[in-house]
Amino acid sequence: GMRAEEAGELAFSKSKADRLESEHMSFISGPSLSILDGHLEAARREGYIPFENTLGRYVDRAEARRRFERLARWRRERGHFWVGPGPFYVHSVHPTQGVLVFRRFEQFRDSADKWLRFVEAPIPEVTVSAPSRRVRRGERAEFEVSITSDGEPYRLQDVEFVNFLVFDGRDRLALQGEAEPMQDGRWRVVLSEEQTAAMEVGSNRLQVAVSSLLVAIPGFDTFTFVTMP
Repeated sequence: GMRAEEAGELAFSKSKADRLESEHMSFISGPSLSILDGHLEAARREGYIPFENTLGRYVDRAEARRRFERLARWRRERGHFWVGPGPFYVHSVHPTQGVLVFRRFEQFRDSADKWLRFVEAPIPEVTVSAPSRRVRRGERAEFEVSITSDGEPYRLQDVEFVNFLVFDGRDRLALQGEAEPMQDGRWRVVLSEEQTAAMEVGSNRLQVAVSSLLVAIPGFDTFTFVTMP
């Protein structure tokens, strides 16, 4: 590809191809392939080493020829030049039908099911509860925060933070803070005696926000309670 672009026959970017009125380079189909075939054969004959001043210290011409011969074999077997080191490779190209056939690269180091955990995002599901919906002013109050995903406890190490806000009956922010971790899937919000003593009598709303290290979508839940004299 580099040789073809240097010769002005192909261009890596569409904007450059339009400017030079040359072909936009494709490694899988179209007129680019025959042009690349010519440069591949020339590179194989010459033992061409790209960036020779640097790479020539690590690759000699004999090895360069061997690599180009392997690329030529790939081209004959697959019908394209798209070579990659990933878990899948382009097995065949069918331009008329608009179809690419991918196959798994069996020697790839990761297992085939490695990425299945991303099929369903582990969005935290949050539930706030308490023994009672009544809190007396000047008394300590605890609320339990359950965090799960697909029915399983959310691991502590996968939680970035669990914050809470308390709004009074007039929707004013009365308190805010961080929940305390207990174990996987369990956190707690604790309001001290001093905090509840400063709250007005009446209805309140506790809102809990959970940020995960695994997904960008946070989890929320709200628990209403009444402050008693």
